[in-house]
Amino acid sequence: MSQYFYTLISNGGLLTFLYIIPTVFVALYVREYSRTYAARRMGLLVEEKKGFFKYFSVAGYIVAVLTGMGWGKSSEVRLSGEKKSKRVLYHLSGSIANMLLALALVLVEAVIFTVMLLLDIDLAGFWDVLLYTLDLVVWTQMIMAVCHLVPVPGFDGYLILKTLFFQKARGNTLLKVEANGKWIFVVMAVSGVGMYYLAEVPTSAIYSMVIFVQEWLVDLVTGGLFTAMGW
Repeated sequence: MSQYFYTLISNGGLLTFLYIIPTVFVALYVREYSRTYAARRMGLLVEEKKGFFKYFSVAGYIVAVLTGMGWGKSSEVRLSGEKKSKRVLYHLSGSIANMLLALALVLVEAVIFTVMLLLDIDLAGFWDVLLYTLDLVVWTQMIMAVCHLVPVPGFDGYLILKTLFFQKARGNTLLKVEANGKWIFVVMAVSGVGMYYLAEVPTSAIYSMVIFVQEWLVDLVTGGLFTAMGW
């Protein structure tokens, strides 16, 4: 389990999963929808999945609920024969979408904080729950974006490296490693050993920097009220 989720559950108990379950679903859905959209726009889409749960992977979702890091089902695409730049952009599209949504929600939070401070609204009840939920969504979007850029066989980080440097490489060993990529991902995510340093630590650094900018913006607009209130 990620340190972030562990801390939330330690402080809030098992009821925290009521927030985590839908938040993870949103992160996975945004990721896979964006990959399909990018493939369609770039002319790479072969067949789009149908139905509300078309991007839903049971195994990937369970791992994501436990760790914040998981996977969904991608639409079928055709990448052979395409330029490297187009293939790399496709592989980046899911992470870009997750990160852009996270940044947009950080701005939404900044607006909410600003309004609350200027109108002297207490940070309690509905507002506390709303901001807690938004914060969880921001983190989950960010960790989902970063973890898929870790070079685990079969995942985007690996596929980007393969596209750029060794796309012509073949061999039974490489094929076996790629076929077991999801198991490697699960072990790294659930054990926390690999993904903590490769995904969670970078995500924490990005998150801290973004929140610092958010607080600076709120203080700038409110004349330092955010810092003064100790929020």
